[in-house]
Amino acid sequence: MDFSERESYCILPLLEGLRVRVSRSCSLALGLLATVVVTVGMIYLFVASFGLIWTPYTCLTDVRGRFSDPSGVRFEISETSCSMFAKGPSEISVFVSKANRRKKTLLFKYVMMHDGSSDALPVVTSIDEHTVQISVKHVASIVCRTGKWGTLAVRYNIGLVVDPGEGLPGGCDQNRG
Repeated sequence: MDFSERESYCILPLLEGLRVRVSRSCSLALGLLATVVVTVGMIYLFVASFGLIWTPYTCLTDVRGRFSDPSGVRFEISETSCSMFAKGPSEISVFVSKANRRKKTLLFKYVMMHDGSSDALPVVTSIDEHTVQISVKHVASIVCRTGKWGTLAVRYNIGLVVDPGEGLPGGCDQNRG
């Protein structure tokens, strides 16, 4: 046995011991990583179940405007988006309520066009003491619209409806929106 063969026999046990240590360390690190991932996932699911953090099923609603007409009727326009990156369809809702009341009634809801145009938002105009008009230049589709709220008549001036669907949209009942 010459000198180089003796050296290789001495190094082999050292390399085998190093391989065993590295293997144990990797197993321990992977186990620790799996424990952390499962723990964080469980915390996320727990907190998400209370609606405190974003999930793919979260819808965000922004109030785009509030105003009152001369008779004291209050209107609110809101935009609701349920898409992950805010590029999906948004629904615009127009609510009405009596002055100083919290209960709102949905008058009009439609799917907004995503062309970057400010024409996609409605304009509510008081025609007389008992009539308002909701105008919007273009919409993707209409979800619902109501023609009367109490003694208030509601007229609509809608320019272009890209997807009109079949027939006229129904009224907005109290349980929706």
